[in-house]
Amino acid sequence: MPDTVWNGLRKELQEYDHLAVRYDDVRAPGEFVQRARSLAAAAMPAPPDPGWPRSRTLIAAGWSLGGLVAQRLAASGHADAALLLGTTGRFARGREDAALGWSDRHIRQMIAALERSGGRTQVLQQFHRLLFTDEERGCIAAAGFPADGGWSIEALLAGLHYLREEDMRGRLAHTACPILIMHGTADRVIPWGAAEELHAMIPGSELVAVYGAGHVPFLGRENELAAAARRMIDACKQKLG
Repeated sequence: MPDTVWNGLRKELQEYDHLAVRYDDVRAPGEFVQRARSLAAAAMPAPPDPGWPRSRTLIAAGWSLGGLVAQRLAASGHADAALLLGTTGRFARGREDAALGWSDRHIRQMIAALERSGGRTQVLQQFHRLLFTDEERGCIAAAGFPADGGWSIEALLAGLHYLREEDMRGRLAHTACPILIMHGTADRVIPWGAAEELHAMIPGSELVAVYGAGHVPFLGRENELAAAARRMIDACKQKLG
């Protein structure tokens, strides 16, 4: 999706500054986290003295693949809190837990199809059909979002390889920062069970079910999401003093 998919949420949360990482021209899997960390570091420079309080609070908000990146930022101390939307600790799954994500075999098939001449359109159309409920599809059509957000083939391939490789399960077990997980109960890309698994792996996290929502739980529900995000931000500020 293009960055403009976040505009409704930005409008609901106008009192905060919003920074976006650009991924549409990524060429290697490692660039997803590198770019996010660089943006976080630029937005939150270290205080001149370790004893000085930080002047700002940084919330890493990520959806789907971006949710894995947000988990990385939180786990490495690059964010004060994380808002995880329609995501998981591990996207590629084996047969034993196929109900919690996508089989690695299926992802490899998508990679092979993208590498074939003309395969891009077919892959994106098939994936696009899985993303939305009928209600969300109406929001997408009304907003005029393109089917692929303008990502290059290299970026799409890098994203699929990143989804195959990344595994955040257990990495947030000892983090003390607030984590809010919001997930659609009708998500056909990352099933609801994956959100329950992620919640169980992060002590103190909050899981909010967005009933009837598909893989994009914030579309058409920005007001609900903004209210939950404000609660988390307030808790984060209180924790940081």
